[in-house]
Amino acid sequence: MKKLMMEPQGWKCTLEECPAGFFVFAGDVGFKTEYSNGNGDMEVFCSSGESFAGGTNSESERKALMVQPVSAVWVEME
Repeated sequence: MKKLMMEPQGWKCTLEECPAGFFVFAGDVGFKTEYSNGNGDMEVFCSSGESFAGGTNSESERKALMVQPVSAVWVEME
């Protein structure tokens, strides 16, 4: 049987520095795209599919949030 695991990729970084892809913040998995909206704000989503705010009130605060980039890896289980 295989199990899908999320493994850390590198070190924690700010959301702004985080590469496009999956990340973990406060125990939740999010996804950062390589795109920005019409205002130039990063397109980032939480696990429910809604826009990710991370409890902030401004784009500058959101960019400064510390997140852990992760990647999905299939692991063989016994």
